[in-house]
Amino acid sequence: MKNRLLAAIVLNILIIIGEMIAVPRQFSIVGWPLLKYYTYLSNILLGIVSILFVLYAAKSPLWLKRLRLLATGGVAMTLTVVLAVLAPSEENGYFTYCIQGDGLWVHTICPVLSIISFIFAEDNSGLKYRDCLLPLGATLLYGVVAITLNLLRLLYGPYFFLHVYEQPIYVSIFWVIVLMVLVYVLAALQLMLSRRCSRSAAL
Repeated sequence: MKNRLLAAIVLNILIIIGEMIAVPRQFSIVGWPLLKYYTYLSNILLGIVSILFVLYAAKSPLWLKRLRLLATGGVAMTLTVVLAVLAPSEENGYFTYCIQGDGLWVHTICPVLSIISFIFAEDNSGLKYRDCLLPLGATLLYGVVAITLNLLRLLYGPYFFLHVYEQPIYVSIFWVIVLMVLVYVLAALQLMLSRRCSRSAAL
């Protein structure tokens, strides 16, 4: 158990380092509009939660486990959407999104480290599948706000499925529903795998 805790702390420290490299650098380029991206919102949350994890992991409070589930659910969604939707839609998309610049950190390294830590290293006892509603709710909130701002012409996109004036509104709503289901499934899958790994480690 101590070895798993140490591994989780090391992985979360690596996440913090990655976020401290990528987010400030992108903020210096883009400024506050950076916050319109689900990717960066989820990565900022992940960085904050990873700091809390390093500080409180030894105590293993349930509220921290729920925050880790919320954060890792968000970045797992980012990773999946990039790999399955955004990158294939562009020429050299995988290089652009997953390897080039800060995309290497926010689309690939930090999400992968978070998923590995959550599943294989962290103690997630006490978490229920209903806790997977946390990343779902956060994604729903982002979708509602983004669509509303697009409808009011205060925001454009930033993702193609939010371009409400270039496609029927039901298409945007469809995408929000699909992504809500996806983020719940991803969070539940991580929790299920974490439980299996914990049982295996206890044998």
